Amino acid sequence: MRVNSSLGKQSTNSVLAQVGYYLRQKLHYFHPRRYLCPRLGLTIAGLTLFLSTFTSITISSLLFATLVYLVSERMRKNEVAKLSVSLSQLVSILAQQKQALQMTNQKLHQELWERQKTEQFLRESQQQFRQIAENIEEIFWIASFEFNQLLYVSPAYEKIFGRSCDLLYQDPTSWLELIHHQDRKRLKTALEIHKKKAQPINIKFRIVLPNGTVRWLWSQTFPVKNQQNKFYRSTGVVVDITQQKQAEAEMYQSK
Repeated sequence: MRVNSSLGKQSTNSVLAQVGYYLRQKLHYFHPRRYLCPRLGLTIAGLTLFLSTFTSITISSLLFATLVYLVSERMRKNEVAKLSVSLSQLVSILAQQKQALQMTNQKLHQELWERQKTEQFLRESQQQFRQIAENIEEIFWIASFEFNQLLYVSPAYEKIFGRSCDLLYQDPTSWLELIHHQDRKRLKTALEIHKKKAQPINIKFRIVLPNGTVRWLWSQTFPVKNQQNKFYRSTGVVVDITQQKQAEAEMYQSK
């Protein structure tokens, strides 16, 4: 049915004015650039209203424009609801990740604190060890199990053997050159047994210094195991017993 009379146009214009007001109120809460379907609905509705101002309009066209807007409005609400759910899930995930990160940071701080305490304990232990090893008259040494690398030797080595520690670090077997020729074979045999069977060594032998001085030494060597229960180092103590041997010789001669 087409409305052509003046009265019909006034009634139609009144209805259109009310619909236009309603659409403008809805348009205030909706940004048409975000959704294609709502923008299409508003465009059709607006175009219909524009044409109805200057020409006659059918009631079906008006209803169609209103229907398009209502459908687009429903779709917009559904999209907003989905977006709200997605945001809620994202916030929940971020909260869980934040909590996990805080727990990880606490664990790292605890591990760092324990590591610092361990390092401090090791430094103090090393300092105490050096204070003892560097002030005793006996030779204390640590080497690889095969005796091909010297890890530590106390300063008493220079006093007893008359050679520098640096030379011994460069050649860990250089001390064998000073062994008395009568004791050399016996000492080498003990070293071979130690390397093959990992047996401790408890032996007394003589060394001859470059100036011809003879010294009696008492050496004790022990194998050391690692965490895998394998022998990987040897350590020992060498004591100068020259005065004791001289006292024994004098006592023997006095009898």
